Amino acid sequence: MNGKQTLEGFKVAIISESAGNWPVYVGLEKNFFEAEGLDVGVVFTRSSVKHLQELKSGGVYDVGHQAVDHIVRAVEAGSDNVTLRNRR
Repeated sequence: MNGKQTLEGFKVAIISESAGNWPVYVGLEKNFFEAEGLDVGVVFTRSSVKHLQELKSGGVYDVGHQAVDHIVRAVEAGSDNVTLRNRR
């Protein structure tokens, strides 16, 4: 990224600190997100219920990072949330 490029804000919701979130932390530490033009901010929600409600309502976070079982429970309860996965 050149010094003049404007970064786009991007909010990632995480329930709590855990090893499952290491890819996000590595991306931040190594500036991978900045290289793609993103100014990533991490917000800890501390609650899977709050996390999913705020993702569904929109405008609070751009993406949520959490265990897939939370998404499964939400979908079983009628939510239209989806999960994405990299297949590399």
